[in-house]
Amino acid sequence: MKNNKYLVILFLGVFISSCTTRNGFGDADALRLAPLRETQEVEDLLPYISDLEVLRVGSDSDKIPGITKIIYSDPVVFLTGGVVYVTAPDFQQVKKVGNTGRGPGEYLTIKDIVVNADGNEIWCMDVLNSVLRYDLKTLSYLGKIDFKMDKREYARAMIPQENGIVALYTPNPPGDFPRKNETFNCLTFFRPSGNVVDRQLPWTQFNVMAGFSNPISVNVTGEYILTPESSNIAYVFNHSGLDHQIVFDFDSKWIPRNFFDPKDGDPAPKVGDLFDRDCFKLISSVFYSGENLYFLAYGKDSSRWNFFMPKDGSRGIRWKSIGVATPPISAIASDGEYLIFNFEDYGFLEEERDPLKKCVIQKLGLPKEPGFTYLIKVKFHVD
Repeated sequence: MKNNKYLVILFLGVFISSCTTRNGFGDADALRLAPLRETQEVEDLLPYISDLEVLRVGSDSDKIPGITKIIYSDPVVFLTGGVVYVTAPDFQQVKKVGNTGRGPGEYLTIKDIVVNADGNEIWCMDVLNSVLRYDLKTLSYLGKIDFKMDKREYARAMIPQENGIVALYTPNPPGDFPRKNETFNCLTFFRPSGNVVDRQLPWTQFNVMAGFSNPISVNVTGEYILTPESSNIAYVFNHSGLDHQIVFDFDSKWIPRNFFDPKDGDPAPKVGDLFDRDCFKLISSVFYSGENLYFLAYGKDSSRWNFFMPKDGSRGIRWKSIGVATPPISAIASDGEYLIFNFEDYGFLEEERDPLKKCVIQKLGLPKEPGFTYLIKVKFHVD
């Protein structure tokens, strides 16, 4: 059993990092939600879908692999396989941003993208935590920002702020995890010169950094929602700073308190146990859709749960995404009205168990062109 847990760790691409349950944003307004009490579990999504559309990404000559992040700017910017593209909202014609290489304006792989607060530049963070800047309209290379930070730190995502300031989210300190009573700030704010201007979000306990989850979601309204991987609190930033928090109350179904306490040493052996446990964890992909909110969380045995619920606390829905021939699906963007789900190839099965894929097959039929990436646009209603 112990060996199986380590296999789970390798398979999921989970890295151990360190943050805490203490957030340092006590004065911020909080939206409090109880997902298990305020949603009902459903298997048939058709009664809750008012509109459904499938977009094929790319032309016949441009087969784009699975998309991991979309920013609904003008044009739309998206990240896939470490490469950045722009496109129109129909995703038919795509254009690459920058080129592969080590020269000016070139990169080997990009791990996060944002559009700056002024809305005129694409910022692309490479594996060395540097940011390459491109003009949003012309795609011309504008320069590079090298942040003055410990090169051993691994930033996961960015939040753009006013006056060219950008916050880097780094789940773990340079070491594997903090010592007992040591505090580490997960957010570091940098000036355009690369100098540190502020540090926020102090944490002291372990955090599970999962390569398959997106810790920061981008909403079409310009809000960036940070969900540290071991926290049940999401932090909603606008370009001026922290706007409010979202507290997800799972009662006893959340990660046990002090599960990764530093006094217990290396947390790696506990990661497999965490995914096996009958509790929810790894909240991510938090998007506003009108007066509703969507988010993803993992349940028992690594099951993937989708929650769609009104922000006013009235009753919403939740469903379990089931992978059959291909991975489960979850939302990667919202255009303000529709949630956008990414799926590479539907599996081409006669019978499909995933609730959302079943709806697509029932309403639109199976896609006719295997090998392409498809986006599922869904307009939900829970009236």
